[in-house]
Amino acid sequence: MNVAAVAEHLGVHPQTVYAHAASGQIPGFRVGRAWRFYLSKVDATLHESSDPWALPSRRR
Repeated sequence: MNVAAVAEHLGVHPQTVYAHAASGQIPGFRVGRAWRFYLSKVDATLHESSDPWALPSRRR
């Protein structure tokens, strides 16, 4: 997916996607000057726990 599609999916401005991708908060990769994303990886990253002490749900 490109930046515009990810921004629409997340409901944010495309500049927000650029900023978070550049900082590594949203997983993506560059092809030349364009950013590309796998929707499954973006969703998985956004749904993971931010608590470093939390156990994954399968280990509880």
